[in-house]
Amino acid sequence: GADSYRVSLNDKTFTVTQKTQQRFPLEKGVTALKVIAEGSCSSVYTQRLYLADKALVYPNPTKGDVKILAGGNYPKAQVQIYTVSGEIRYEAIHRFDTAEREISLDVSGYPAGLYFIRLIHAQGEESLKLIIQ
Repeated sequence: GADSYRVSLNDKTFTVTQKTQQRFPLEKGVTALKVIAEGSCSSVYTQRLYLADKALVYPNPTKGDVKILAGGNYPKAQVQIYTVSGEIRYEAIHRFDTAEREISLDVSGYPAGLYFIRLIHAQGEESLKLIIQ
C-alpha cells in the first residue's frame, strides 16, 4: 500500500510508483531482490532468485554449511552426497516451490575431501563436485 517502492536487483536500483507498471529483466544465475516500500507504510522484502537450467553448489570449497541452488522447474529432487569410494553420506528428498529453490545442508561433520552431490529429478539427473576442507 505504499506510494512508491525502491526495487534493487543485484547492484541496480529502480524507483516504482503505484501509477507505473515496471518489468525487470532477470538474468541467468543468482539475483538478489530487495523491495523497499517507502512512505507511511515502510517495509522491506528480500529474496534470492536462481534462474538457470543446472544446479549450483556454494560455497565450494566449504568447511560447514553448503547450499545447493536447484535450476530448472522440477517440484522435488532426491539429493545424495557420496564419497569418491561410493559411500552415501546423505540422502533425502527435497521439495521446492517456484521461488525458493535452495537446499541448505550442514556438512561440518564430514571428513575433509572430495564428495559428489547427485540430484535426481523429473528433468533428469545432475552431478556436482563438493570439496570439504
